[in-house]
Amino acid sequence: MQNPYAADGTADQRARLQEAADRESTSGIGSDGAGIWDTLRKSVGDAGEWAKKMEEQAWQLAQGKGEK
Repeated sequence: MQNPYAADGTADQRARLQEAADRESTSGIGSDGAGIWDTLRKSVGDAGEWAKKMEEQAWQLAQGKGEK
């Protein structure tokens, strides 16, 4: 009969795996130490703000109120 707990590994193996996961989750991307999801969220937000500005300028140009 196969051991149903064999996939769990030993206590030492689980501890090393947990330590590696903790190190990975606390290592940051970028100078402010933000995680990859925070960095991605900021980048997407910045892109949205840029798109909003471009849309406003396009409407101004379409209405004849833009820069000449």
